[in-house]
Amino acid sequence: MLRRDIPKLFREALRDVWGRAGDDVSFEVDSTGPTEVLATLSYDRNAAQARGGVLLSTASQHVLSVSDDLLLQDVELIGKVLRHEAIHVGYPEHDENFEKLASETNTASTERAMRGGDYVVERSENTQTFEEVYRTKNRNDALCFAREKRAGPGVYRLDY
Repeated sequence: MLRRDIPKLFREALRDVWGRAGDDVSFEVDSTGPTEVLATLSYDRNAAQARGGVLLSTASQHVLSVSDDLLLQDVELIGKVLRHEAIHVGYPEHDENFEKLASETNTASTERAMRGGDYVVERSENTQTFEEVYRTKNRNDALCFAREKRAGPGVYRLDY
């Protein structure tokens, strides 16, 4: 995949997620790209707003940063990553609304899930050393497990 193909693919991702409202989203692709993750979307957080699957308003300009690593992935994964970033146009955080729209558009909510990885719950007595106590492909199962265990001793965290 070439970096110059990304704007067209992101426009398609915006349409997949937001329908015709995606055509009104203004963005540019950062030529440098992130190094720790496959892609990021930055913008004025006060302007992005959606309700359900309906985009109500958006920032005047978005900057999509795409890593060199993303360009080496297969087209299916690239599409999932770009749809994930398109959802952030209306939902800046990974909240319930984000998760619902991600599910409806066949988009994983985390990079690990996009790559087919597991959600891992880890436990620690001292918050410095964590050990794995539960592993699943389902994020909600991992969250439920971690919430149940938090009532007991130790510190639990979800690694994804």
